[in-house]
Amino acid sequence: MISGLIIGATVIILKPYVFEKAFLQSGESPLISKELSLRLGQGSEFALFIAYTALHNGQIIKQTSSVIQVVVLLSFIFSTYIVMSNYDSPISADSSERRD
Repeated sequence: MISGLIIGATVIILKPYVFEKAFLQSGESPLISKELSLRLGQGSEFALFIAYTALHNGQIIKQTSSVIQVVVLLSFIFSTYIVMSNYDSPISADSSERRD
């Protein structure tokens, strides 16, 4: 569990940073680069599928699958919170926050 938290924190911090630098190098403005990097900074739900399949095929052990699941779920929770707290969204219960 501790390793999942450490890796999850690393993913949440490092992945948006790498994306932001890549967007800046490709010529995007700093504001757009920051927003895009935060929106793309979460783990992939495809990783959950791969971990499940690998576990049931005997390619990884249950602890490894659990670490992958913790990392992905933590990144889902925190990156969604960060994005929804800082940026407008086309999907919102509050009409003042919608950007359609």
